[in-house]
Amino acid sequence: MGNNDTAVVLVHGLGGFARMGIPPLAVDYFNGLPPRFEGLPVYFPALPRNGPIARCGEELARFLQTIPQHTIGLIGHSMGGLDARYVAAHLDPERRIRQVVTIATPHRGSPVARLMNTGSSLHARFFRRALNPAMRELIPENMAAFNAATPNRPDVTYRSWACVRPEGEVFPLFRGWSRLIAHEEGENDTQVSRASASWGRFEGTLRADHLEVVGWNTYWTSGATGRPFDHAGFFTGLVRELLG
Repeated sequence: MGNNDTAVVLVHGLGGFARMGIPPLAVDYFNGLPPRFEGLPVYFPALPRNGPIARCGEELARFLQTIPQHTIGLIGHSMGGLDARYVAAHLDPERRIRQVVTIATPHRGSPVARLMNTGSSLHARFFRRALNPAMRELIPENMAAFNAATPNRPDVTYRSWACVRPEGEVFPLFRGWSRLIAHEEGENDTQVSRASASWGRFEGTLRADHLEVVGWNTYWTSGATGRPFDHAGFFTGLVRELLG
């Protein structure tokens, strides 16, 4: 499968990791995906879990320098899509990056980030301590400044998918976030709205929540609601397409 001179790099989001734990109990952020692509030029770098976009972008750019393929397609989940955009715009002098694909990425920020950065609840204080300074960047006003400073490159194809689950289909712990975003921005995946996730060529909406789309199902399995989302099939098809 694919072109030997093309690599695909999957970039995790805020609070993420490449692999965590000790085999055989280790888990992958992109749950179950690395074994599917063994022997192929598909990579899963580990970036700072709560680093700002510039820092994560620098780490990602250093990682890209270690892979031998000449052309690269980046697939970013959540904040990983912002890291991918940053590298394409600012840290790719050899113009190796040809595609940036984002999935459930808060390109225009998220009301949840504002709530977690300004709220006084134990919940908000915990997330501020665990996920800043990165989460602070996801306040919508801060993302407007990021977007102005990070233009799309004309020689890169930008594509995006959004995720949506109605409030009643998500784990109860996340329903307050879903309600908040729905009030301000409309349909969402509990953390990012469909409007915020749209960037470049919008490819469509996946019936999945923010964690489910990368293989972490947090609620009841249901044929009626299509849960869990077939993340393995989705990513396999996408990687095959990027590899050519």
